[in-house]
Amino acid sequence: MARFKTIVVLFALTVTCSCWGHPLKLSFAKLWMAPNGELQIKIKLFEDDLGSHMKTQYRLDKPDFSATTKNGTKTLQRYFLENLYVIQDGKKIDFIIKKVRLTKGKTALEFTAQSTNRVNINNAFTLRNSVMTDAFQNQVNKVMFKEETYNFNLRKKEYIFNE
Repeated sequence: MARFKTIVVLFALTVTCSCWGHPLKLSFAKLWMAPNGELQIKIKLFEDDLGSHMKTQYRLDKPDFSATTKNGTKTLQRYFLENLYVIQDGKKIDFIIKKVRLTKGKTALEFTAQSTNRVNINNAFTLRNSVMTDAFQNQVNKVMFKEETYNFNLRKKEYIFNE
């Protein structure tokens, strides 16, 4: 838990400095599994980086992430289908965005998503997280799972869990 708090503090410091532009390209996420095998993920992304990428990648004039029904969030959902998912037993399991909110400092967006199918909690599964690595070569996506933090990046887009 101390690692997660450290990550949150680092994120807050980065957000605080965002008025000068933030050189760090980061996302922070927490992944957890319900007893029934459903996976959920809460991910924070910088609003300016995400908005800029959605404009460029999908030609959105003004991406709106204020609700799950808005153009920015719907486009991000499409983006997640290609860049944030699980593979278990050769089958792809997607995440569906269920909730979105702008953080207190209004510099980051927080998305909560759940898996479309359950995973077998006794078997290994692979998480792929290549979010924003196509936009920024130095993008790091930190994911906390079972009190461990994993760094996803351009070279390391997948980790195997429950081995």
